[in-house]
Amino acid sequence: MNNYTSKSQIEVWEWKESLYEEIKNVPVNKRLEYLSNKSKDMIKTIMKNKKSVYRNSINTESPIVADSESL
Repeated sequence: MNNYTSKSQIEVWEWKESLYEEIKNVPVNKRLEYLSNKSKDMIKTIMKNKKSVYRNSINTESPIVADSESL
């Protein structure tokens, strides 16, 4: 059995814990609103990065390979 935990997985756990700490004392309806807005911001960021990677891949001859550190 492998006991290795990836850096990405640890980052996700830390992010979830920090998010929980931010909103644990907030009423449910405000939590949902906060999470919805945060999700929309994250989607915008992902889409912007996706477009940037796509544009860069068109302007180069070799494919772009991104590691998890650069994302």
